[in-house]
Amino acid sequence: MQEEKKEEATPKKSHKFIIIIILLLAIWGLYKHVTKLPDGSMDTDTIWEHNAKIMDSFIFAYGVAHPLVMSTNDKVVYLYKNTRTKRYVFPIKDLKTHKTHFCYLESVDNAPNKSMYAIDISNKNWCRQVVDKVAKVKGHNPAQWQEKMSINYYSENVSNLDTYYHNNVDNNDE
Repeated sequence: MQEEKKEEATPKKSHKFIIIIILLLAIWGLYKHVTKLPDGSMDTDTIWEHNAKIMDSFIFAYGVAHPLVMSTNDKVVYLYKNTRTKRYVFPIKDLKTHKTHFCYLESVDNAPNKSMYAIDISNKNWCRQVVDKVAKVKGHNPAQWQEKMSINYYSENVSNLDTYYHNNVDNNDE
C-alpha cells in the first residue's frame, strides 16, 4: 500500500515541476519580447527639431555629394516609427559601451533604411549610425519610415542649412 502512494506522489510532483519550468520560460520569453520604452514625443515637428542639431551635418553633406537631389527636390530625409509600439522611440544598443539608449531614428539617402541614425531622446548630442559594428535596434522593434521630406523642405521648415553652412563650414575656411 505504501509503495502505491509513493508512485502516485512522484508523477504529481514532476508535473508541478514541469508546469513551473514552463511558466518561468513563458515569463522570461514575454519579458524579452516586451521592451519597456519611454513615450517620447508623438509630434513629428518636435522630433525633427530635436534631431536637427545632429542631422544638419549629415543632410548638408548628402546634399553636397548629391546636387541632383537638391535640384529635383527628391525626398531623401526619413523619420521612422516603431511599428510594434506605434511610437517614434526605439531602444538602441551601443555596441562599444553596451549601453541602451532610447532614440528617434532618421535616415538620409535615396532609399529608406539606408544610412539610418539614432539620436537619443534625452541627450541630443548622442548619435550613432545604425550599422552592424556601431549600434543596433534592440529586441523586436521593427522600423518603418513614417514621414519623408526633401532637403529643400527640411532647410526651409526644420533647420536652415544655409545658416548651418555659414556657422560651421564657412568659418573653417578662414
